[in-house]
Amino acid sequence: MAIAPRRYSDSKIADASFLSQRHPCLHDAVYNASPQVLMEVDAGMQSYFAELLDAYRGEVAGEAFFTALAQQMAEPEHARKWRTLARLEQFVANRLRAVLEAEGVRIPAIEPDWQRGLRSAKEYAALSWPEALDRLLPELDRYVREFEASESRMPKNLLPLAQFVTAHERALVEFVTLELAQQGADSLAAALRLLEENPLAPVERPLPKKSTM
Repeated sequence: MAIAPRRYSDSKIADASFLSQRHPCLHDAVYNASPQVLMEVDAGMQSYFAELLDAYRGEVAGEAFFTALAQQMAEPEHARKWRTLARLEQFVANRLRAVLEAEGVRIPAIEPDWQRGLRSAKEYAALSWPEALDRLLPELDRYVREFEASESRMPKNLLPLAQFVTAHERALVEFVTLELAQQGADSLAAALRLLEENPLAPVERPLPKKSTM
């Protein structure tokens, strides 16, 4: 959730193409921690686990971002759509968290990432609906390409999860594209399919108080 992905140079993770600061166009919203913090889970953590952890933190920030946007909307239908996207972000984060925990990866507290998402939403407060969507689209397109590249680095057992993360990013692109084309009646179709058809149930996780700003 930032302007551009960050590539870390620490020798232990130089081969990892991190998805850092990804997500719907949120200028400061994703994990901005140092390589040392990223590696605190385990000095020998595989780079793909670091990528998945980074993606998880982006989803937390994304949920906060869309939640805040929904609470700022005067138009109920727009608020409903942002809430649906926030639900998708939480669903993806829950899946990522479940896998990471099963692999013994320690999950950091979500409050810093949640707050980054809220701060990013402030940048959209004064934008109209089309302006906000227009701002999101090029960043979402870039994130899709990054997630597609990440799939090639995943071991076979984690590839379905990585593909699911990419699919959800494509669903966000589809949402924005259809909204800008004034086809809002169908804009959430891909997001809803992911929520309804995914075979794994969400994993509950504690959330901080969801104050918007």
